This record gives sequence, structure tokens and C-alpha cells, in this order.
Amino acid sequence: MSETDQQSLEGMRTGRRWRKAFLGILAIIALAAVALVLLVFSSRPKTLARLPLGDGRILQIEGVTYGINHRMGSDSIFKRVAPWLPSGLHRYLGLERRANDITLDRPGLVIWVNAISEKYGTNVDCQGIRVEIEDQHGDLFGESTSSWYGGQTFWRVGHVFYCYPREERRLVVHVTPWRKATATARIANPQPSQPANWTGKGVPQRERVGGFEVRLSSLITRTNGQGKNAFHETATRYYEPAFQVFENGQTADGWSKPEWSAESPNGNRGQFLGVHQPVLRFISVTYPEVTNVRAAQLIVSLPALNVATMTTNQWWNSTNSYGPKTLVVLGMFQRGTHNFSQGIYESSSATVNGPRGGAPSGWTGQSRQINPLQMKYTDSHYTPVPTIYVQVKSPQADPRLVHSEVDSSAEGLGRLAIRLRDELGTYWLAKSEGSVQGIQPFLVQLPPEVTNVVAELVLLKPLKAEFLVDTKSSIGPK
Repeated sequence: MSETDQQSLEGMRTGRRWRKAFLGILAIIALAAVALVLLVFSSRPKTLARLPLGDGRILQIEGVTYGINHRMGSDSIFKRVAPWLPSGLHRYLGLERRANDITLDRPGLVIWVNAISEKYGTNVDCQGIRVEIEDQHGDLFGESTSSWYGGQTFWRVGHVFYCYPREERRLVVHVTPWRKATATARIANPQPSQPANWTGKGVPQRERVGGFEVRLSSLITRTNGQGKNAFHETATRYYEPAFQVFENGQTADGWSKPEWSAESPNGNRGQFLGVHQPVLRFISVTYPEVTNVRAAQLIVSLPALNVATMTTNQWWNSTNSYGPKTLVVLGMFQRGTHNFSQGIYESSSATVNGPRGGAPSGWTGQSRQINPLQMKYTDSHYTPVPTIYVQVKSPQADPRLVHSEVDSSAEGLGRLAIRLRDELGTYWLAKSEGSVQGIQPFLVQLPPEVTNVVAELVLLKPLKAEFLVDTKSSIGPK
């Protein structure tokens, strides 16, 4: 074979090797593309039910979870680098559909939903609905609270239920949008419970608490969600107990109206438990008024302040100990939005950045990937009035507790309260809101003529009494 022929043969062999290598690379690229497509579609939200709402949206029930720690969705393997990806690739990979978490202070049910456009099939905001669960007797149970997670192309809400027909294996879920008809879905109960066997007594009943007597005189059948609250509140029938507190045979002075909750044998705890439980446990909790010097314990008196001339946040950082907890009065902050991360104050804005259609004041949360290995969580409290923030540090506290029914960060010791004393010695009570990350807000709303005040942090220790009641023999007029 001539040298020319050998060169030609070697060239053919080299060409075949290159073609094989090229085809191998193409195969690898094709497999990677298929894997990427499968990964994208597998990460898209699943649905238990789809409900046309009649307003151009289809509500998708993604799932139902039970317990204290709740999660819906799954995080993409690209999540850690999402902020640095091109926006088009970010949207294609569905990185806004990341996992969302809710942590409760006690076991509850969460119904997770999102919505799509009936016309375009794209994700749209899923707010503006009332979600409730109906039991086999026709009693309705409304949600206790909810968490909204927003983005540019995907939105999700977790509707939290502490009270619902826990013993039923299938849950009848009603969804009602504003001024539209109700849509219904039937979904499996993730953890049916077995009701306990309780025996109750009729009313009236009474119980001694220290030097006081707490009396349960009657039960009255009520219906929630009437009048102006007809859309925003579920029309739940329930039993309302009538409590009185006596001292030395007379109505006790210096005590607030008794607060109450109820428990049912199936594990529900709240107020709106329906009217078909044969036995209920009623709990009465009566707190002293802030001016009750015998019972309201002063923790700290804070610096005097002129509310009318306050132009910046007033920092106090007053640290106090009570039992195993440390109480820090951060200060009085101006109206606006105040941001906290891991219990540490970060920044403020003069704008009240609340969710559209939401409460006048409250908490919002967001997360941000600050580098491929670290996620940052921020909780923001928005308020239309000056607000005093108290931080409660506890060795056992969960810093990521999202939803708590406890309106006092000193639960177990009593209830924290802020009272404001004016120049005439009159006391004004600051409005307490739920705590997040151990930060509890107290909203300051004073008459225009009240400007110079001294804020006082007090601890209110309650009188607590419990009664097991046979409801069928104890019903009063409706």
C-alpha cells in the first residue's frame, strides 16, 4: 500500500472516530435534555382536586398535611443558584415553585392551594377565597389562619385548621370566592383520630381558684359569620358559655371579662366546635386588668416619651428576666414596616407594606438565597400606628415558629401587656398581636390629646378553671 493510500485510510479512521465521538456527545446532550424536562415536569405541583371558581380561576388543591411541621412542594436542585440564573431559564425551571413550610405551635391541618387562569392555564394569585370544612352533621369549620407565598409567576396559600372533623376519613372542603358560588371537593383526611370517651355534668357548675370562685352558669347556642362578617367568617354554630368570677361572694373587681375556649373529644380546641359534640370541656381564663395593682405585676417602667414629637424609632433595649425567659423591650417604632431576621432587627420603612386586601397590621415573611449555601429568612411587621416591640428569648423556643395561637409570648408565666400612663395618671392599653421569631408587637393608639406617656411592661397572671359539660342537658336559648 502506498503512502498516499495509508494516509487516506488513516484519515477515514480518524473521521469515523470523530463521528462516533460527536454522536456520543449528541446522545449525552439529548439524555440530559430529556432528564431536565422530566425534572421540570416532576417538580410542578400535583393536584388532589381542581375547582372552577367562576371568576376566571381554577383553584388547585395541591395537598393536605397534618402535624406541627408542614411542607408543600419540592425544591429544585438548581434552587441554590436560582438568583444567578437568567430570568427565562429561571421561569422555565419553575424555581418559584419551591417548597414552602409552615410551623405550628400544636398539631393542625393545612390545606395547600394554588390557582391557574381558566383561559390561559398560567398560575395566578389564589387569595380572596373562604375555605371551610363541613362535617357529617352539617357543622362548618373555618380556617384559623393562613400563609401566603408569592412570586412573579407562582403563588401558593396554606390554609390552617386547628378545628375540623378529625375523626372523619374524608373531608368535605368548601371554597367560596368573593360574590361567587361555592365549589366543593372531597379529600382524604391524612390522620383520622379516635374520639376520647368523656363524661360531663350539666350546668351550672363552679370551681374554686385561689381566693376566687369561677362559675359556669349556662350555655347559649350562637352562629358565627353573620352580617358584615358573612363572607370573611365561616357560619359556624357553636356553644357559648357564660362565666362569672366572684370574690367573697361578690363580683370580682379589677378583672377583665373571662376569655374562653373549648375542647372536644376528637382533639379540637377552639371556640367554634359545632353543636353535635355530646360532651365539651370549657376552659375559662380571666386576666387582671392592667390597672389592678394587686394582680398586674409591673416588670419595667420605660422612659417617658412625647408621641406627638417622635420622628424616629425610639430604642430602649431594656432587658429583664422572668423565670427562664429573657424579656427585651426593643423600643417604640414609628408607623411603617419593620424587618426582623432570626429575631434580630434589620431595617424599617415608612411604608405600610401589607398584603393586598389583608389586615391593617400584621406579619409577612419572605426568604432569599444569599449564596449557594445559605438561605435568609425575614419576617416583617407592618403597622399603621406607632408600635412597641418586645422580644421574648426562651431556651426552648422555635425561632422559625410561623403560626402561634398564643397571643402572649410569656405563655406559661402569664400574659405580657403594655400599658401607657399619661400625665393625669390614666392608663391606656396597647393592642397586642401574635409573635413571630419571639418578637411581639404592641400597637399604640392614643386619643389626639394624649401625647406624653410612660410605657410599662406588665405581666398578667390569670385565673383558670375547667369544666366538663354534658351539652345536651345544658342548652340555653338561641
